[in-house]
Amino acid sequence: MIFRNILYFFKEALVGVTKNRWMTLASAGVTFATLLVLGVFIVFNNNLEVMVEDIKNQVEVIAYLELEVEEEQIDIVRSELITVNGIKELRYVSKEDALERLREMLGDHSDITEGFDDRNPLPASFEIVADDPDTIGDIAERVGKIPFVETVDYGQEVVEKLFNAMNMVQWIGLGFMSVMLVMAVFLISNTIKLTVYARRKEISIMKSVGATDWFIRWPFVLEGLFLGLFGTGLALLALYYGYGYALEAVYMNIPDNLLTVGFLHLDEIFPILVKYLAVLGVSIGAIGSGISLGRFLKV
Repeated sequence: MIFRNILYFFKEALVGVTKNRWMTLASAGVTFATLLVLGVFIVFNNNLEVMVEDIKNQVEVIAYLELEVEEEQIDIVRSELITVNGIKELRYVSKEDALERLREMLGDHSDITEGFDDRNPLPASFEIVADDPDTIGDIAERVGKIPFVETVDYGQEVVEKLFNAMNMVQWIGLGFMSVMLVMAVFLISNTIKLTVYARRKEISIMKSVGATDWFIRWPFVLEGLFLGLFGTGLALLALYYGYGYALEAVYMNIPDNLLTVGFLHLDEIFPILVKYLAVLGVSIGAIGSGISLGRFLKV
Protein backbone atom coordinates (compact mmCIF):
# COMPACT_ATOMS: atom_id res chain seq x y z
CA MET A 1 0.00 0.00 0.00
CA ILE A 2 2.75 2.40 1.03
CA PHE A 3 4.85 1.46 -1.99
CA ARG A 4 1.83 2.00 -4.26
CA ASN A 5 1.22 5.44 -2.72
CA ILE A 6 4.88 6.41 -3.21
CA LEU A 7 4.68 5.39 -6.86
CA TYR A 8 1.50 7.44 -7.20
CA PHE A 9 3.14 10.51 -5.63
CA PHE A 10 6.14 10.31 -7.99
CA LYS A 11 3.91 9.69 -11.00
CA GLU A 12 1.70 12.69 -10.16
CA ALA A 13 4.76 14.86 -9.56
CA LEU A 14 6.20 13.91 -12.96
CA VAL A 15 2.84 14.53 -14.61
CA GLY A 16 2.72 17.96 -12.99
CA VAL A 17 6.23 18.78 -14.15
CA THR A 18 5.63 17.66 -17.76
CA LYS A 19 2.03 18.89 -18.04
CA ASN A 20 2.82 22.48 -17.00
CA ARG A 21 5.90 22.87 -19.17
CA TRP A 22 5.98 26.67 -19.21
CA MET A 23 5.41 26.90 -15.47
CA THR A 24 8.09 24.24 -14.94
CA LEU A 25 10.56 26.19 -17.05
CA ALA A 26 9.67 29.42 -15.20
CA SER A 27 10.17 27.83 -11.75
CA ALA A 28 13.41 26.10 -12.76
CA GLY A 29 14.57 29.34 -14.41
CA VAL A 30 13.95 31.35 -11.24
CA THR A 31 15.74 28.70 -9.17
CA PHE A 32 18.63 28.65 -11.63
CA ALA A 33 19.02 32.46 -11.77
CA THR A 34 18.72 32.93 -8.01
CA LEU A 35 21.11 30.11 -7.10
CA LEU A 36 23.53 31.24 -9.81
CA VAL A 37 23.74 34.71 -8.24
CA LEU A 38 24.00 33.19 -4.76
CA GLY A 39 26.70 30.82 -6.02
CA VAL A 40 28.70 33.72 -7.48
CA PHE A 41 28.62 35.46 -4.10
CA ILE A 42 29.58 32.25 -2.28
CA VAL A 43 32.57 31.95 -4.64
CA PHE A 44 33.43 35.64 -4.16
CA ASN A 45 33.10 35.50 -0.38
CA ASN A 46 35.13 32.29 0.03
CA ASN A 47 37.91 33.61 -2.21
CA LEU A 48 37.88 36.90 -0.31
CA GLU A 49 38.36 35.00 2.97
CA VAL A 50 41.35 33.16 1.46
CA MET A 51 42.85 36.46 0.23
CA VAL A 52 42.34 38.10 3.63
CA GLU A 53 44.09 35.18 5.37
CA ASP A 54 46.94 35.25 2.81
CA ILE A 55 47.49 38.96 3.32
CA LYS A 56 47.18 38.68 7.10
CA ASN A 57 49.76 35.89 7.17
CA GLN A 58 52.20 38.05 5.18
CA VAL A 59 52.12 40.79 7.83
CA GLU A 60 55.12 40.73 10.18
CA VAL A 61 56.39 42.82 13.08
CA ILE A 62 59.98 43.98 12.62
CA ALA A 63 61.81 44.97 15.80
CA TYR A 64 64.90 47.06 14.95
CA LEU A 65 67.59 46.93 17.62
CA GLU A 66 69.81 49.76 18.76
CA LEU A 67 72.61 50.36 16.25
CA GLU A 68 75.52 49.50 18.53
CA VAL A 69 73.85 46.62 20.36
CA GLU A 70 76.16 43.93 21.80
CA GLU A 71 75.78 40.14 21.39
CA GLU A 72 74.79 39.76 25.06
CA GLN A 73 72.11 42.40 24.62
CA ILE A 74 70.79 40.63 21.50
CA ASP A 75 70.44 37.46 23.59
CA ILE A 76 68.50 39.44 26.21
CA VAL A 77 66.08 40.71 23.51
CA ARG A 78 65.68 37.17 22.16
CA SER A 79 64.93 35.84 25.65
CA GLU A 80 62.33 38.58 26.20
CA LEU A 81 60.68 37.91 22.80
CA ILE A 82 60.31 34.21 23.59
CA THR A 83 58.16 35.13 26.61
CA VAL A 84 55.72 37.18 24.50
CA ASN A 85 52.51 35.23 23.94
CA GLY A 86 51.16 34.76 20.41
CA ILE A 87 54.47 34.64 18.50
CA LYS A 88 54.56 31.80 15.97
CA GLU A 89 57.92 32.43 14.35
CA LEU A 90 60.98 34.50 15.27
CA ARG A 91 63.84 35.26 12.84
CA TYR A 92 67.01 37.16 13.69
CA VAL A 93 68.50 39.34 10.94
CA SER A 94 72.06 40.45 11.72
CA LYS A 95 73.56 43.74 10.49
CA GLU A 96 75.53 41.74 7.89
CA ASP A 97 72.38 39.94 6.68
CA ALA A 98 70.54 43.27 6.44
CA LEU A 99 73.36 44.69 4.32
CA GLU A 100 73.31 41.65 2.03
CA ARG A 101 69.55 42.01 1.57
CA LEU A 102 69.97 45.70 0.72
CA ARG A 103 72.55 44.89 -1.93
CA GLU A 104 70.26 42.27 -3.46
CA MET A 105 67.43 44.81 -3.60
CA LEU A 106 69.64 47.45 -5.21
CA GLY A 107 70.93 45.00 -7.81
CA ASP A 108 73.04 46.92 -10.36
CA HIS A 109 73.10 49.96 -8.07
CA SER A 110 74.58 48.10 -5.11
CA ASP A 111 77.86 49.97 -5.56
CA ILE A 112 76.40 52.82 -3.48
CA THR A 113 76.85 50.58 -0.42
CA GLU A 114 80.64 50.52 -0.83
CA GLY A 115 82.25 51.25 2.50
CA PHE A 116 79.33 49.86 4.48
CA ASP A 117 81.41 46.77 5.33
CA ASP A 118 83.66 48.87 7.55
CA ARG A 119 80.87 50.96 9.09
CA ASN A 120 77.50 49.26 8.60
CA PRO A 121 74.67 51.79 9.25
CA LEU A 122 71.94 49.13 9.17
CA PRO A 123 70.54 47.86 12.48
CA ALA A 124 70.09 44.20 13.41
CA SER A 125 66.46 43.18 13.77
CA PHE A 126 64.03 40.45 14.71
CA GLU A 127 61.25 39.50 12.26
CA ILE A 128 58.17 38.27 14.14
CA VAL A 129 55.23 36.28 12.76
CA ALA A 130 52.12 36.16 14.95
CA ASP A 131 49.93 33.11 15.60
CA ASP A 132 46.86 35.27 15.06
CA PRO A 133 47.44 38.20 12.65
CA ASP A 134 44.68 40.15 14.41
CA THR A 135 46.86 40.38 17.56
CA ILE A 136 49.80 41.88 15.72
CA GLY A 137 49.16 45.36 17.15
CA ASP A 138 49.29 44.10 20.74
CA ILE A 139 52.47 42.12 20.04
CA ALA A 140 54.12 45.18 18.49
CA GLU A 141 53.24 47.23 21.57
CA ARG A 142 54.81 44.66 23.93
CA VAL A 143 57.91 44.22 21.74
CA GLY A 144 58.41 48.01 21.65
CA LYS A 145 58.87 48.01 25.46
CA ILE A 146 61.72 45.47 25.42
CA PRO A 147 65.15 46.97 26.29
CA PHE A 148 67.56 47.55 23.34
CA VAL A 149 64.68 47.59 20.82
CA GLU A 150 64.96 50.96 19.04
CA THR A 151 61.81 50.92 16.87
CA VAL A 152 59.01 48.54 15.91
CA ASP A 153 57.53 48.59 12.44
CA TYR A 154 54.56 46.73 11.04
CA GLY A 155 52.87 49.43 8.97
CA GLN A 156 50.24 49.93 11.68
CA GLU A 157 48.10 52.44 9.81
CA VAL A 158 48.16 50.57 6.50
CA VAL A 159 47.50 47.19 8.13
CA GLU A 160 44.58 48.44 10.22
CA LYS A 161 42.98 50.18 7.23
CA LEU A 162 43.46 47.05 5.11
CA PHE A 163 41.88 44.78 7.72
CA ASN A 164 38.97 47.18 8.28
CA ALA A 165 38.32 47.48 4.53
CA MET A 166 38.38 43.71 4.03
CA ASN A 167 36.10 43.09 7.01
CA MET A 168 33.66 45.65 5.62
CA VAL A 169 33.68 43.98 2.18
CA GLN A 170 33.00 40.61 3.82
CA TRP A 171 30.07 41.99 5.82
CA ILE A 172 28.61 43.66 2.73
CA GLY A 173 28.93 40.37 0.83
CA LEU A 174 27.22 38.42 3.62
CA GLY A 175 24.45 41.02 3.82
CA PHE A 176 23.86 40.87 0.07
CA MET A 177 23.79 37.06 0.18
CA SER A 178 21.15 37.19 2.94
CA VAL A 179 18.99 39.54 0.87
CA MET A 180 19.35 37.27 -2.17
CA LEU A 181 18.33 34.28 -0.06
CA VAL A 182 15.13 36.00 1.08
CA MET A 183 14.39 37.02 -2.52
CA ALA A 184 14.95 33.42 -3.67
CA VAL A 185 12.47 32.07 -1.14
CA PHE A 186 9.92 34.74 -2.11
CA LEU A 187 10.27 34.28 -5.89
CA ILE A 188 10.29 30.49 -5.90
CA SER A 189 7.42 30.28 -3.42
CA ASN A 190 5.31 32.58 -5.59
CA THR A 191 6.20 30.76 -8.79
CA ILE A 192 5.18 27.41 -7.31
CA LYS A 193 2.04 29.05 -5.96
CA LEU A 194 1.03 29.78 -9.57
CA THR A 195 1.40 26.08 -10.37
CA VAL A 196 -0.78 25.15 -7.43
CA TYR A 197 -3.37 27.80 -8.38
CA ALA A 198 -3.67 26.33 -11.88
CA ARG A 199 -4.59 22.98 -10.29
CA ARG A 200 -6.90 24.35 -7.56
CA LYS A 201 -10.00 22.55 -8.94
CA GLU A 202 -8.19 19.21 -8.88
CA ILE A 203 -7.19 19.81 -5.23
CA SER A 204 -10.74 20.81 -4.30
CA ILE A 205 -12.17 17.60 -5.82
CA MET A 206 -9.62 15.43 -3.98
CA LYS A 207 -10.54 17.14 -0.68
CA SER A 208 -14.24 16.54 -1.40
CA VAL A 209 -13.75 12.78 -1.83
CA GLY A 210 -11.88 12.53 1.51
CA ALA A 211 -8.21 12.61 0.53
CA THR A 212 -5.92 13.55 3.44
CA ASP A 213 -3.92 16.79 3.32
CA TRP A 214 -0.60 14.98 3.07
CA PHE A 215 -1.91 12.64 0.33
CA ILE A 216 -2.65 15.78 -1.71
CA ARG A 217 0.48 17.62 -0.62
CA TRP A 218 3.15 14.98 -1.39
CA PRO A 219 3.00 15.17 -5.23
CA PHE A 220 3.38 18.97 -5.04
CA VAL A 221 6.25 18.72 -2.56
CA LEU A 222 7.98 16.22 -4.87
CA GLU A 223 7.27 18.50 -7.83
CA GLY A 224 8.94 21.32 -5.91
CA LEU A 225 11.90 19.01 -5.20
CA PHE A 226 12.25 18.19 -8.91
CA LEU A 227 12.13 21.87 -9.86
CA GLY A 228 14.66 22.72 -7.15
CA LEU A 229 16.98 19.90 -8.25
CA PHE A 230 16.70 20.87 -11.91
CA GLY A 231 17.41 24.57 -11.26
CA THR A 232 20.23 23.71 -8.84
CA GLY A 233 21.81 21.32 -11.36
CA LEU A 234 21.83 24.02 -14.04
CA ALA A 235 23.26 26.60 -11.63
CA LEU A 236 26.04 24.21 -10.49
CA LEU A 237 26.88 23.37 -14.10
CA ALA A 238 27.16 27.05 -15.03
CA LEU A 239 29.27 27.80 -11.93
CA TYR A 240 31.58 24.82 -12.54
CA TYR A 241 32.47 25.80 -16.10
CA GLY A 242 32.27 29.56 -15.45
CA TYR A 243 34.64 29.48 -12.46
CA GLY A 244 37.01 27.08 -14.21
CA TYR A 245 37.20 29.43 -17.22
CA ALA A 246 37.62 32.55 -15.03
CA LEU A 247 40.41 30.89 -13.00
CA GLU A 248 42.26 29.83 -16.14
CA ALA A 249 41.96 33.35 -17.60
CA VAL A 250 43.36 34.93 -14.39
CA TYR A 251 46.39 32.61 -14.21
CA MET A 252 47.10 32.97 -17.95
CA ASN A 253 46.93 36.78 -18.02
CA ILE A 254 48.47 37.79 -14.67
CA PRO A 255 52.20 37.06 -14.15
CA ASP A 256 53.05 34.90 -11.11
CA ASN A 257 55.18 37.65 -9.55
CA LEU A 258 52.19 40.03 -9.54
CA LEU A 259 49.76 37.45 -8.20
CA THR A 260 50.57 37.74 -4.50
CA VAL A 261 47.34 36.15 -3.25
CA GLY A 262 45.89 32.76 -4.09
CA PHE A 263 42.45 31.70 -5.28
CA LEU A 264 40.51 28.59 -4.34
CA HIS A 265 40.93 25.79 -6.87
CA LEU A 266 37.88 24.37 -8.60
CA ASP A 267 38.07 21.12 -6.61
CA GLU A 268 38.08 23.18 -3.37
CA ILE A 269 35.19 25.57 -4.09
CA PHE A 270 32.88 23.20 -6.00
CA PRO A 271 32.11 20.88 -3.03
CA ILE A 272 31.21 24.00 -1.02
CA LEU A 273 28.84 25.12 -3.79
CA VAL A 274 27.25 21.67 -4.03
CA LYS A 275 26.76 21.52 -0.25
CA TYR A 276 25.06 24.92 0.02
CA LEU A 277 23.19 25.19 -3.28
CA ALA A 278 21.87 21.62 -3.40
CA VAL A 279 20.45 21.82 0.12
CA LEU A 280 19.13 25.33 -0.52
CA GLY A 281 17.57 24.60 -3.92
CA VAL A 282 15.83 21.39 -2.82
CA SER A 283 14.67 22.90 0.49
CA ILE A 284 13.26 26.01 -1.17
CA GLY A 285 11.41 23.89 -3.72
CA ALA A 286 9.88 21.59 -1.10
CA ILE A 287 9.06 24.34 1.42
CA GLY A 288 7.74 26.63 -1.29
CA SER A 289 5.36 23.90 -2.50
CA GLY A 290 4.17 23.12 1.02
CA ILE A 291 3.53 26.78 1.90
CA SER A 292 1.84 27.52 -1.41
CA LEU A 293 -0.48 24.55 -1.03
CA GLY A 294 -1.63 25.44 2.48
CA ARG A 295 -4.39 27.89 1.42
CA PHE A 296 -5.90 25.43 -1.06
CA LEU A 297 -6.14 22.64 1.53
CA LYS A 298 -8.47 24.74 3.69
CA VAL A 299 -11.42 24.29 1.32
